[in-house]
Amino acid sequence: MKTGWKELVLMGLLAVSAFVPAASPGDTTGRTRTYYIAADEVTWDYAPGGINQITGKPFGDAESFWVASGPRQIGKVVKKALYREYSDATFAQLKPRPKEWEHLGFLARS
Repeated sequence: MKTGWKELVLMGLLAVSAFVPAASPGDTTGRTRTYYIAADEVTWDYAPGGINQITGKPFGDAESFWVASGPRQIGKVVKKALYREYSDATFAQLKPRPKEWEHLGFLARS
């Protein structure tokens, strides 16, 4: 079954709502917050540059197994989902991230 973007957004919203604490029965100070989060499918290169980023040298025999594409290997470039926040319900503009959150890298926004 192929999951569409609307289903992925709904799953993301459900995941976020699972971490919101329930209000007590007498609590009337609550506030509704709306977040526009989508699971965007992107092509991700796990070995950009085609070299070992630790040694700075080309991949050796052991490393080449993990970055090669073939019938029994997925290769270094695969599709993945990034959960990203958008500014409104059109999902056209990524929400700007404050400077203090930039260290999160692609976990929050790419």
